[in-house]
Amino acid sequence: MTPSVIGIDPGAKQSGFVLWNPTSKTIDFKMVILNELLIAYIREAPPTCIVGIEHLRGYGLRVGNDTFDSIWWSGRFAEAAKSSSHPFYMLPRADICNHLTDNPKCGDKGIRDALVDRYGQPGTKKEPGRLYGIKSHMWAALAVAITAWEEYGG
Repeated sequence: MTPSVIGIDPGAKQSGFVLWNPTSKTIDFKMVILNELLIAYIREAPPTCIVGIEHLRGYGLRVGNDTFDSIWWSGRFAEAAKSSSHPFYMLPRADICNHLTDNPKCGDKGIRDALVDRYGQPGTKKEPGRLYGIKSHMWAALAVAITAWEEYGG
């Protein structure tokens, strides 16, 4: 069975989520999803799935309740993966940035640019590219999935 990678960019109420096929290097599914639904998806995912979760770090910054709620959810996602016997990896943003761009402080734009460099422009509805439909938190989720696979899964 072909392996797949669930990439998650955790949020306070909903999270960016992609299901990435590392063999074909395609996105099989993508969306911003309610956290409760994502927990259920992880628990029901095929046994060949690995799960990558962005691990939020403080880096000395002041943060609000949304950040703490997102951290709580990332732990819930990890627990769901573990209880379902999926290998899972908690990946700090700096590690993801460094893997994709060789710059641990690349930011959202740097991640998007690195993914476009690898897989081409998203394209249009008429002529969709591999990244067509990726938006907002799905970019970070895809970066998590690719990094999890290339660093630990493949």
